[in-house]
Amino acid sequence: MEYDCCEELHVKFNISTLNLNTSFKHIISHLDDLKIASRRISDVETMITEQEWKRLHTSALHTYSALVYICLLFIGLYILYKLYTPA
Repeated sequence: MEYDCCEELHVKFNISTLNLNTSFKHIISHLDDLKIASRRISDVETMITEQEWKRLHTSALHTYSALVYICLLFIGLYILYKLYTPA
């Protein structure tokens, strides 16, 4: 493979002249494992986000329920007060 990266210097770069001793087969053999791991990490991030959403909405639901029960209690007490007090 030739690259014309140094045209102004009139030098041709030929990758075959370089003595590269890197083993890309080792990296490529683990590429599928890295893809699976990245997918699993994104799945874990999604699960964490869902659990945080559920936790926040559950606590909001408990607060809302408690407020509704308190309001219903006051309404019930007010009705009992109006029924048993002479007008």
